[in-house]
Amino acid sequence: MPASDAALIGVDWGTSSFRAFLMTEGGDLLNRTRSADGVLGLSKDAFPQFLTDRLRDWLSGYPGIPILMSGMVGSTVGWVDVPYLTCPVSSKDLTTALHYVGALEGHNVWIVPGIKTMAASGSPDVMRGEETQIAGALSLLGGAGGQGLFCLPGTHSKWVLVDGTGIASFATYLTGELFAVLGTHSILRFDDGMTVDESAPAFLNGIQFAKTPGGLPHHLFSARARVLTGEIGSDDVPSYLSGLLIAHELMAAAGIFGLDKDVTLIGDPSLTRTYQSACNHLGIAATAVNGEQCAQRGLHEFSRHLSLRSKGTADA
Repeated sequence: MPASDAALIGVDWGTSSFRAFLMTEGGDLLNRTRSADGVLGLSKDAFPQFLTDRLRDWLSGYPGIPILMSGMVGSTVGWVDVPYLTCPVSSKDLTTALHYVGALEGHNVWIVPGIKTMAASGSPDVMRGEETQIAGALSLLGGAGGQGLFCLPGTHSKWVLVDGTGIASFATYLTGELFAVLGTHSILRFDDGMTVDESAPAFLNGIQFAKTPGGLPHHLFSARARVLTGEIGSDDVPSYLSGLLIAHELMAAAGIFGLDKDVTLIGDPSLTRTYQSACNHLGIAATAVNGEQCAQRGLHEFSRHLSLRSKGTADA
């Protein structure tokens, strides 16, 4: 592939993972690399050297092309703490506020800012990285009228409403982390080899039970009680617990955003498949798109609206 074909290095750098994409000016993917080297595994001064080592062939083979990054790399635990923009936030707002980090081996480095909002609960809420995936999803879906309701399942699931102003509001749910903590450090803990099966009766049982009175703390103990009374087996606990927690998240999101509109799920297929199954059981229309593809497309979308080849151009 001629060096002239490469025009951008996009990096999606989160808490526990690193993904980089080498792209043409038109956004076509030339190469990719990924690892489990999230920002939490690096000290503050280690980011430049890590990126240099990880992308050495690209940096030397495609001199001068810009590097655009999104995610927790722009947080207090990342390379640079990039200030949040406040909702509502449009794609133009994000591209205008791209933060210039400096030069790395002759390549200008930029970071997409995160977003903050005041949630419907009255508490502040924040995101980093999801704004880029949403921009990519809108592009992959043909713009979707620039509107829609998006769910990004994960350790901290995000529900994001996009309207004519851009990202209008969002809410974060600790569903994935709660599942991990309960499965590891509580009376509900299960063996590492046990996995969630969204087609299992236990998963559906968890979804159905979430709709009954009692609240989440009571519902969580039911996973223990059902094992002790023989209603479910111990190997059913992950699926039951997953169905229970996801259903609570879906119903809570419905209370804020309403689920009378289609939901677009963005993420790893293993996660979006589980959420899509829960949506189907609750009568919620949902489609799924690949999170990595959305991150790649979103980084390209932001880069093409603004020249990243020189700091002077970008700051103008």
